[in-house]
Amino acid sequence: MNGDDTADARRARERELAGLLAAALRAGAGEGERAAIAAFLLARDSGAHKTAPTRRQDDWR
Repeated sequence: MNGDDTADARRARERELAGLLAAALRAGAGEGERAAIAAFLLARDSGAHKTAPTRRQDDWR
């Protein structure tokens, strides 16, 4: 898998997530749900949900 495949897959997941969040809001979300979605989006956009780099191999000495 090359970088373009990974970027395309990420964009597809982001579009799917955006659609799910929009559907949740259209379905009559209350104030709590709206606040939770807003908090998630703020955290995601600030980079809080990025994973930390992992090691290539574990050292089991």
